[in-house]
Amino acid sequence: MADAVDGMTATFEFLEPTATGLSCCPVRTLAGACFRPDRLERFALRRRWSDAPSLGFLLMNPSIADEDRLDQTLKRCASWATNLGYGGMEIVNVFPLVSTDPRGLGAHDHDETAARNAAHIRDLARRTTLILGFGDLLTAAWLRRLATPRLQEIVGALDGLEVYALAVTKNGSPRHPLARGRQHIASSATPIPYLLAPLIARL
Repeated sequence: MADAVDGMTATFEFLEPTATGLSCCPVRTLAGACFRPDRLERFALRRRWSDAPSLGFLLMNPSIADEDRLDQTLKRCASWATNLGYGGMEIVNVFPLVSTDPRGLGAHDHDETAARNAAHIRDLARRTTLILGFGDLLTAAWLRRLATPRLQEIVGALDGLEVYALAVTKNGSPRHPLARGRQHIASSATPIPYLLAPLIARL
């Protein structure tokens, strides 16, 4: 059963994680995260600082962020959420594997928990304005091959739900929050509607 937090329903229990061997860390008033028991994969992360609605983000894969700390990417996401008037943020990922090096994604079996991960993404898209920020998955051939089945699953899970981006790359990918140089996203950026299906067609 879901836990009530500050008068809202926390999402980290609604998917009956014990049915598939997954478990979620305790949901606290201001912070929570959902990992599988060995903490190799993180399915959701939450921060709240007011009673206003949360802003959702779909990124590529988790780094070091957990119940107690944020990494630089999520600090940037929190800044946008605050600037846009939201009362919190919730994070999901294309790949739930916790890795500070994206190349580590290639050695992991992503199929086992893909359906569970897609369900978290769908839930977040239903409840929030969901910003896509997983970056360019087209340029590197190995990443394109790895991402194609995951993004196809996500498109199916979203089933027409509207999603957004803060900016896009030249090839139409949603820019990563820490994009640098000419790809840098301004702090004043606001969500724009984004269509994921055309990106899938180019994979």
